[in-house]
Amino acid sequence: MSKLTPTAPGPSFPALVQAFFAQHLTQQRALSPRTVATYRDAFVLFLDFVQAHCAKSPTAALVTRDWPPCARS
Repeated sequence: MSKLTPTAPGPSFPALVQAFFAQHLTQQRALSPRTVATYRDAFVLFLDFVQAHCAKSPTAALVTRDWPPCARS
């Protein structure tokens, strides 16, 4: 039986979101800074909405099956 070696944890959720907005949208998609800021603001508002209606933390609220019906459509 072989021993399992521990692996380093992956990037945190905030780090992934930051990379998406800072790198993917600006560099790979070539969106303007204002568009990226609008996407960021909409994402924050959405997480706040889901958190308020599901009583969950923002990262736990990302499980779509737990979203209220109005947020799934």
